[in-house]
Amino acid sequence: MWLDRGLDIDARDTTGRTALIIATKNGHQETVKLLYRGLDIDARDTTGRTALIIATKNGHQETVKLLCSRGGGYLAAKGRLDSPLLVDAQNRHCNVIDVALTLGATLDERGSSGDTALHAAIPHGRLHVVTHLLGLGVEVNARNKDGWTALHRAVYWCHFQIAEALLMAGADCNVKNKEGRTPEDMAGGQIHNKVMQKLL
Repeated sequence: MWLDRGLDIDARDTTGRTALIIATKNGHQETVKLLYRGLDIDARDTTGRTALIIATKNGHQETVKLLCSRGGGYLAAKGRLDSPLLVDAQNRHCNVIDVALTLGATLDERGSSGDTALHAAIPHGRLHVVTHLLGLGVEVNARNKDGWTALHRAVYWCHFQIAEALLMAGADCNVKNKEGRTPEDMAGGQIHNKVMQKLL
């Protein structure tokens, strides 16, 4: 009803969120009604997030499809934040990763630091996301801007189950990062004993 009264549908709250961004956060299909009113699908809040990035982060796959069908594409969502595919990987949403790939995302997309989705899945121990990405054929030895592979990162965060999965998928434990350190080098020290046993 408030839309019919001529209110500004692109008005923002104190955090820069539009009505679309707020509705998207909860996966509400009321976004359908908003999308037909000519609002800015790619508007960003004060942290640089678009409605698509928020839908992705929260695992709302139907809302992701909806936003992309109305012009909120994956390429448009890139900017100050990393690729929505990386957001999917960080937030354990395998279902949205699959949707992203059908909507034009690619497994070789990289964030501002050169991270792939595989890199992004590791710090929080997203083993199921890692195995899902490996099953999709992601490059297991891809390096970011610091020369780190996913295996470097798994060892650094002591995620030895992920390290084992990466090794089984063909990860090279002798790749050196820009500091000249291999994943095996990084596995040294008492904290990393469990990972080191997997590497040796």
